[in-house]
Amino acid sequence: MLKIQFISLGYVGKAIYAQDIKLNGQIILPSAYLAQSMVTIIDDNDQGQDAVDVTALVPTWLIQAKIDDYKAEQTEASTATVDSILASASIN
Repeated sequence: MLKIQFISLGYVGKAIYAQDIKLNGQIILPSAYLAQSMVTIIDDNDQGQDAVDVTALVPTWLIQAKIDDYKAEQTEASTATVDSILASASIN
């Protein structure tokens, strides 16, 4: 299990929408949906506001999978952008 910190922006179905996910104080993901059943909240500052600072335990494999998904999405977006620019720049 990993101890992470994040800003919870609420629940979407059975997932927590987490932003600025940190490990040892360093942001490792800008945002992700975390399955509520996989998150053990150990501390939060919930006082009824929209954004809540949370410290939680999550399985290592879950965070690694989210990081891998994020990297893949960034690579795909970058490739798609390059292809689009090249196609629009073609003068044939």
